[in-house]
Amino acid sequence: MEEYEGGFSMSQIEHLLSSIESNYEEWASGFASLVVDASDPLSILKFGNCLKRMRPEVALSLAKTVFLSDHRDILDKVVIPCDIIQTRNDIVVPNSVPKYMQSKIKGKCEVSIIDTEGHFPQLTAHAQFVEVLARILGTGPMNLDFELGSGPRNRELEKETCKTEH
Repeated sequence: MEEYEGGFSMSQIEHLLSSIESNYEEWASGFASLVVDASDPLSILKFGNCLKRMRPEVALSLAKTVFLSDHRDILDKVVIPCDIIQTRNDIVVPNSVPKYMQSKIKGKCEVSIIDTEGHFPQLTAHAQFVEVLARILGTGPMNLDFELGSGPRNRELEKETCKTEH
């Protein structure tokens, strides 16, 4: 596993977890700015607000699960076809990660790089993300003659997605 190069070092992860514990509101705003495409301030704000609605202890547990889990040792057991969607520049998951995964997965594995920044192309590069999904699913080109995220149903989905019990 020595050829693997992940996104954050252990000291960065420890600092992230400590920040969640010590000043959750500040961490949520800062983390959103770090992982969402900087050219999309509305998505940064939405993601930051979504994080702030989460209880800090839930966010800490989730962050520990995400950042302290390592499943590289099972990649060679994956034999089904896989598609990995990655952005051009993602501070959380650098491009070395999907390349590593692709080299270890035994089944057919394709990597699609979306020409955008950040960890959440579904928030910031809707059209490109949907195009990649359509290609993967074999559904052909999608009609995207609407503004994603602006309709009343999307606002309701945002509320549902970010809703947590207090």
